[in-house]
Amino acid sequence: KKIFILGEVNKPGSYELPTESKLTVLEALTLAGGFTSIAAPDRTRVIRSVNGQNQSISIEVSAITKRGEKDKDVSLEPNDVIFVPQSYF
Repeated sequence: KKIFILGEVNKPGSYELPTESKLTVLEALTLAGGFTSIAAPDRTRVIRSVNGQNQSISIEVSAITKRGEKDKDVSLEPNDVIFVPQSYF
């Protein structure tokens, strides 16, 4: 069971989901080496297929890291795709 991390992270690619525990978006981003210098962390998205329909979940990383809003750190499911877009600046 894998997840996929694309976009502005230092080590994009596919990662195994641990069987014994949940993996959150923040933990997965850490596995991928964190953000590049041109990433837009607060526009990170999780793309998940639910009943054949793609669902996009917006993740505001600074809400989790700077404001401690742990409830915004989504637990990942098999085949989730994390996409970190490029900053406009």
